[in-house]
Amino acid sequence: MARCMRPRRRPVTPAAAVAFLAVVPACGYRLAATDRTVRVALAAEGPLHPEALPAVQQALSERLRDEGLRLVAGEAAAELAVVVRHAGETPTLPAEDETGHFAPAAWDVRLTARAMLRRGSGAPEDLGVFETSAAEAAGASAAVDDRAHTSAFALAARSLAARLVAALLSRW
Repeated sequence: MARCMRPRRRPVTPAAAVAFLAVVPACGYRLAATDRTVRVALAAEGPLHPEALPAVQQALSERLRDEGLRLVAGEAAAELAVVVRHAGETPTLPAEDETGHFAPAAWDVRLTARAMLRRGSGAPEDLGVFETSAAEAAGASAAVDDRAHTSAFALAARSLAARLVAALLSRW
């Protein structure tokens, strides 16, 4: 009776492991710096739309992580204090489209925030005032209008977060 012969697997040689470790950095993989930690303090000043602060918080944390910064609750290399001062929405005038009909009005959302950076036990450094806006078309019902407001705040918050993180990284 003939026996089925299976190929025998060889153990990984140290040379193959070294070659693999030499090729991995060339593929774009790199270790994240562990000293780039930041603690974020987010506050509001004055009356704001209920969706404004959560949208800014989510967009800011996503952007910081995308840039390789670690968010921590305790001791950090830097503290970013952001105060959202204005988050308003205004309806814009209906615009005529290419067919000659008027489209529903859009919501214009504006966010304004002031940011301060503190590294270690040093004095806080003013990063400045940041302002951004976004527009989202209004819907045909109240539920669609609520989603349009939320997504308009999310769009404005993403733009605000990009500007804040760029200012933070320029002074890191």
